[in-house]
Amino acid sequence: MEQGNQLVTAAKCGKAFVAAYTGKRTKSISILDKIFEGMLELDELKDTFTFLSTDYIESASDSDSGSAYKKAISKIDAILESHQSFLNQTAVDLDLGYIPKIECTNKGKGTGPKAFKITAIKALTTGITAADKIPSGYIRYTIEEEAKPTLLGKLVDGFSTEGYRLHVLATAVITSLLIGFILFVGGYILLTKTTNILDFLQLGLGLTTLLFGLYSITAPIYKCITLRIVECPTLLSPLSSASAQLLYTPMDVKRKSGRRNRQFKVVVHTAICPVCQSRIDVYEGKNQFRGRMIGLCEENPREHVFSFDYMTRLGKALP
Repeated sequence: MEQGNQLVTAAKCGKAFVAAYTGKRTKSISILDKIFEGMLELDELKDTFTFLSTDYIESASDSDSGSAYKKAISKIDAILESHQSFLNQTAVDLDLGYIPKIECTNKGKGTGPKAFKITAIKALTTGITAADKIPSGYIRYTIEEEAKPTLLGKLVDGFSTEGYRLHVLATAVITSLLIGFILFVGGYILLTKTTNILDFLQLGLGLTTLLFGLYSITAPIYKCITLRIVECPTLLSPLSSASAQLLYTPMDVKRKSGRRNRQFKVVVHTAICPVCQSRIDVYEGKNQFRGRMIGLCEENPREHVFSFDYMTRLGKALP
């Protein structure tokens, strides 16, 4: 594993991440590419690399010299933060020990240029299979990004179930189910006594919408606690992703019993189809694959179907 100058190693990882990035090639990505390229061209890199937002304005087009450019460069730290798993995977593939971390050091201070610093942090390689060690016949999934959920989803994303929070969550789920049952019974009684067809339709539609809303949030959360990963509910899922997953993942914090606390995370797993080189997204399985999470090729989802293991991030073709 390459060590040497840690920041040089991290810059190499950042440059390779940009080259392998599968998302939209935004202005922010172009700026990141220019930054890492500039770092690697320097004769010497110390422990920290600092720069101002105006230092890389030439990496954007002329039309970006104003607010559009400022908006683009203000996102570069968030991009790396939400793609840490992708960076770690890149580090494993290239046998690099460090990944880059970008921080804005004067966020919210004045209207002048933003100041940033880049440092190297140790790559987390546990559970990631290197590209050259993927078993024959298998594909490897990547956590494309830790997705940005909807406003409602932000209440769940990152929610940890440590201590009293687990009891609060369990109580909320049970209470929601009880409320749903009461509403169903009460609504049914009201519907049987309603004679006006318009009132009947309005009451029925309102009751159905409310019950569906309660079920579509509470049921997946309960299912996620027991199965650890589910397809993210539509009301919580980011609009930018075709399919996101709600993951109930362990944290570093341990309870007195020795078991680790867990938290919910909204993530997006993707892979490349070995048959047609198209994108593979992860969904809840149907028909013969009911009860499983599977990978479906976006170009041929009927035939190019793959298993999905969120722990090993490996899968193989399903018959």
